Amino acid sequence: MWIAELLGHDVVRRLARAAGGGPRVHAASLSRTARLLALVEAVRSRRGPTLLVAADDAGARSLTRALEGLLDPVRGDPAPVRLPALEADPYRGIPSHPAVAAQRVAALDALAWGASVVIVVPVAAFLTPVPGREEIRKWGGQIARGGRVDLPRLAREVVEAGYRVADVVVAPGDFARRGGLFDIWPPQEEAPVRVELLGDIVESLRRFDPATQRTTGRIDRVRWLPAREAPIAPDQAERLLDRLVGRAREVLAEAPATREGLPRLVDQLLAGVEGAPALYREDLVPLHRLAEEALLAVWEPEETLARLRSTWEDLEAAHRESAEGGDAVPPPRRLFVPPEAVASRLETAQVTIGELPCPASGREPLDLRARPPVRFEGRLDALEEELRRRTGEGRPVILAARNRGRRMRLQEILEGAGLAAREVDREGPWSPEPGELLLADLRLDEGVEFAGGATLLAEPDLFGADPPAPPPRRRRGGGAFVSDLRDLKPGDRVVHVDHGVGRYAGLERHPGSGEEMLVLEYAGGDRLYVPVSRLDLIQKYSGGDHALVPLDRLGGTGWERRRRHVRRAVQEMAKDLLDLYARRMTVRARPFRGGTRWQEEFEQAFPHELTPDQRAAWEEIRRDLASERAMDRLLCGDVGYGKTEVALRAAFQVVQEGYQVAVLVPTTVLAVQHLATFRARMAAWPVRIEALSRLTSTAEARRIIADTAEGRVDILIGTHRLLSGDVRFKRLGLLIVDEEQRFGVRQKEKIKRLSLGVHVLAMSATPIPRTLQMSLAGVRDLSVIETPPRNRHAIQTLVSPWSPTLAAAAIRNELRRGGQVFFVHPRVEGIERVASRLEELVPEAVIRCAHGRMGERELERTMLSFVRGETQVLVATTIIENGLDIPRANTILIDQAHRFGLAQLYQMRGRVGRSDRRAYAYLFVPARRELTPEARRRLAALVEFTELGAGFRIAALDLEIRGAGELLGARQSGHIAAVGFEMYVQMLEAEVRRLKGEPQPPAPEPVTVNLGVPAYLPEDYIPDSGQRLAVYKRLSVAESEREIEELRKEVEDRFGRCPQPVIDLFRVAQLRLEAARQGAVSIDWSRDGVAVRFGSRPRIDTRRLVQLLQRDRSLGITPGGAVTFRPPAQAPDRLEAARMALEKLAS
Repeated sequence: MWIAELLGHDVVRRLARAAGGGPRVHAASLSRTARLLALVEAVRSRRGPTLLVAADDAGARSLTRALEGLLDPVRGDPAPVRLPALEADPYRGIPSHPAVAAQRVAALDALAWGASVVIVVPVAAFLTPVPGREEIRKWGGQIARGGRVDLPRLAREVVEAGYRVADVVVAPGDFARRGGLFDIWPPQEEAPVRVELLGDIVESLRRFDPATQRTTGRIDRVRWLPAREAPIAPDQAERLLDRLVGRAREVLAEAPATREGLPRLVDQLLAGVEGAPALYREDLVPLHRLAEEALLAVWEPEETLARLRSTWEDLEAAHRESAEGGDAVPPPRRLFVPPEAVASRLETAQVTIGELPCPASGREPLDLRARPPVRFEGRLDALEEELRRRTGEGRPVILAARNRGRRMRLQEILEGAGLAAREVDREGPWSPEPGELLLADLRLDEGVEFAGGATLLAEPDLFGADPPAPPPRRRRGGGAFVSDLRDLKPGDRVVHVDHGVGRYAGLERHPGSGEEMLVLEYAGGDRLYVPVSRLDLIQKYSGGDHALVPLDRLGGTGWERRRRHVRRAVQEMAKDLLDLYARRMTVRARPFRGGTRWQEEFEQAFPHELTPDQRAAWEEIRRDLASERAMDRLLCGDVGYGKTEVALRAAFQVVQEGYQVAVLVPTTVLAVQHLATFRARMAAWPVRIEALSRLTSTAEARRIIADTAEGRVDILIGTHRLLSGDVRFKRLGLLIVDEEQRFGVRQKEKIKRLSLGVHVLAMSATPIPRTLQMSLAGVRDLSVIETPPRNRHAIQTLVSPWSPTLAAAAIRNELRRGGQVFFVHPRVEGIERVASRLEELVPEAVIRCAHGRMGERELERTMLSFVRGETQVLVATTIIENGLDIPRANTILIDQAHRFGLAQLYQMRGRVGRSDRRAYAYLFVPARRELTPEARRRLAALVEFTELGAGFRIAALDLEIRGAGELLGARQSGHIAAVGFEMYVQMLEAEVRRLKGEPQPPAPEPVTVNLGVPAYLPEDYIPDSGQRLAVYKRLSVAESEREIEELRKEVEDRFGRCPQPVIDLFRVAQLRLEAARQGAVSIDWSRDGVAVRFGSRPRIDTRRLVQLLQRDRSLGITPGGAVTFRPPAQAPDRLEAARMALEKLAS
């Protein structure tokens, strides 16, 4: 309604007429917002789908985001849906991202059914033919609660529909089958679905969290769509292989000829062919024919047609390169929709929208008579003056703010200036009076000024652009990197608490009881069999290079010697930590209690909800600031996890009470990023923020230093320049230190002097293991943010021999969507040659080098150029900075990847995929025949280096352990390697508790249960040995009946109704727990019934036990001292008899 008021009813009428089949129009305006408003009115004027065409993927993404802020499907508006181009290249072997395939399926389905949607599509997507309307309407199937399902047939159908078989469903397009359970993640669904069957009847349908695998809600039905729009059938794959002769020759030379290697071999051979489904399908149609009944609108038609031509030229060039390599892939004209046909259809679009008029388009021109408004970007005095002028001229002004905090602040600014504003609903009608000020709840990136009419000012016009918005988030799977043994493979090192480091050789089942046992090999060929009930004694070794860790000898003294040595080191370090903490507790600082109106507005103006970890960290810091004890807290969390927002709140709280904040960073690049973030976030409040670095001129630095000394600068951000003797603060209240571990010894001494009597918040992007955080409770104030952004797509990882063609294609693909590229080379020597070669391959790209031998100023200029988007490809050694956040960089190419360790690769690959854009990692390695056996093993690990895969978790754990070494000091890293990380943390925790005087109950004696009852996890119930080990481990360390019951519910939820051996496994665990409480060490079945033997520390009253034995004829005692219990005839089984025995003894 309000859009019609701003655009004018005549404009709206003409747009509606064009959308309904009347004279075609071209709407033009210099204001992007005016063009968007015209588009919204056009799509609202008719029912059914709209196809909105953009020049490229970046444009389509931007339009989708803008439309999401203007259209409200809840109120009947069409929903914006993006249909990305496949990005696969059949000629160069670049596969499509699974997330792209899922998005396309959902969008094509909506289009085929004529749903009320706006499909936003880059023009490149029109070149790929798609299945026809009738074919799409046959897609997938329905699964309903109470209905029948033929499970083998369903499994076949989803495989044919392009789904991937998985042990655990973690991504769209995965499915897993376990007995009577069927997990599937249809591409159009927000979360995966678990189907539980009783026979062939669907007993329940449940959504579940892919991170925890736990149920989140129940549903009555689900429709599954194919994972890919044109999956490759087995008979089609054979035909394809005949055409990919050159690629097959290359791949076969690299691949192991094994049954296990075959699926991966086929994947490599067929990489990219889904980008040209006409290679193997004949039932396809052009996209514009599928969308015949949709309203067709083109955004910036001239730019869109130019991009269509350049995309086609790139396809033809790729075909020429492929033909030279021996592939028989047909030319583009036989596989894709010709560009002339696409251009011809686009020229018939009912509505085109652009910045400039198109006089030769054959359309009615529609001048929106609007321009971009003046931008104030935090200059509040200028804003007040302009508002008075416009309202005085009788022109209405609308101020748009997207949340309550911002609107409260705007009202306060207006009231302070003596201006009144009326708050209005986003739907309208607004009907502004001449000269009236309105305050609206709207999300816009830019305002608009209509000629002779109203002016709409958006938040970025008023306060400057906000930092890039993080996507919504979800918590990482519970203890994703905890050593729960799920990734244990034969050959891995493990630590036995009593016997030291051994080698895991596999699982064997006891022939009598069926219980599984871990087989561990020690030096000299000795073997140790550990029942899974005693996995509390077993830890996976982590903390050093497995190949360098010698095996201990069973019965030897080496392990005990190492343990004693490490225990002494831990005692010394824990004492130092405790002494330091005690000294810190005595340091006083001015308390900042907050609670002001501005603080409330500032927190509410954050456009996103805090994650649970962020909220917890902020509450801890808020409490520290309110205390008279000087805060000294370390805030840990990866880049993009939200540390800066927590630091911003702390800084704002201190500034509100008239004190200053210093923000110390290790590099100029980080100083520039922090300055932009702090200024954007605080633009609506009178807070002066300055920066000191090498980029600051001498005159400007002199002025900033003088103003800081006089208290006129509220927040000063800077590199080590802040530590210079001439920098003085009038009233310093808070020091924020980013990446403290990167400062030198002398600088750290200066930081200590600066921090005297003020609150200190240190931040680190190196993750710290949660177990270490808990063990340091009470000796180091730590806050950890480990909730990663949700909807970050898994990084598509491709391992390949070096290929100039593939490298050039990967770089061009990223540049085409407006992104940036990292190219990592392992050595400084030759890096300039690599950059020159890339310039030859991709001459249109801006390429620069960064490495450790460059001068500091030159390196800073290079990194800043990349951060600002001026450099498109950064060729670097491993110097890629840990604290940098570059959301536009979403492709990384790693040259000679076999030279890096898994943890290094994990960290480098983590430089991309930091936004909601799809990210790609290309790991280039030599041909297999040139590698040593050790390098081949590492390469095999790289191939499995996928999100949530074992290699990923191991690398992440390695990185966390490095973080532990950084936190505790370099000397401790050697001690961690000596006994393994988990053992080290247990020692540290015990020592800290001892020094703090906390009671340490003696460890309970182990309880063995031998009742002759099969109690285990059958392989047909949980087929994966790693998953079985994870359950056994958690059961062995459970400390309460509640923990055991929660685990039982989780197992039943994830794997289906428990069979009898599993039910009995949990009953045995509960018996073991109760027996330990009483001090028993064994429960056996004998001729006399149940026999309970007590250890050296029985926890029952022996005097009362004697009385009980005299009184109760079912109880007895053996010559060996075991208490026996003869169960009554009605006892259902031996486990119940044992429970009754323990119950009697407890009484």
